[in-house]
Amino acid sequence: MEHILEVDNLCKAYPDTTFMLNNVSFNVCKGTIVGLVGKNGAGKSTAIGLITGLIKPDSGTVKTFGIPAEKLTPSDKLNLGVFLDNSGFSTQLNVSDIEHILKHMYPEFEREYFNKKCIELNIPKNKKIAEFSSGMKVKLKILVAITHKARLLILDEPTTGLDVEARNEVLDMLRQYVSFDDTRSILITSHISSDLENLCDDIYLIHNGRII
Repeated sequence: MEHILEVDNLCKAYPDTTFMLNNVSFNVCKGTIVGLVGKNGAGKSTAIGLITGLIKPDSGTVKTFGIPAEKLTPSDKLNLGVFLDNSGFSTQLNVSDIEHILKHMYPEFEREYFNKKCIELNIPKNKKIAEFSSGMKVKLKILVAITHKARLLILDEPTTGLDVEARNEVLDMLRQYVSFDDTRSILITSHISSDLENLCDDIYLIHNGRII
């Protein structure tokens, strides 16, 4: 089966700490959902930072769509949809503002689908993001990630802090995203194993910086 993401022996140490990501390896195949589960501090977010190129590894390699991470072009990156906890648009914007930005950022932005899902998920178009609940902010960030026909979603703890109803809505969005097109894949992290058990094709357990 074709590998969309190949992570091979990634290592990363930080000065003045005892934590080290140690020889982390796994693959995400086309059309699958892969989970990386572990408690807080296990190394999930460090792994995601290395995969997305936000952190430079001490050693090891990452290939996305068969291309080394450092050689991905802006065009290649259009095929990624990324959810990170501390990233997003200015909270002074509203959803109509974001729709306008996405339309110009992504040639394949699915405007009709974006608006349809905003209605289904009760995401108001003209209310500032600063006034959104935590669940609404997460659903909007997921929606941003999935509405430009990305081939690979990379989602770091998207269900953290959500109530059961909001969590189920997010997980349903991800199931629909992959089932719609068998070329799409997802890498998702969580410290809630039950979220991943009913979603993922493969699950890797990370503990103290190692895949165990």
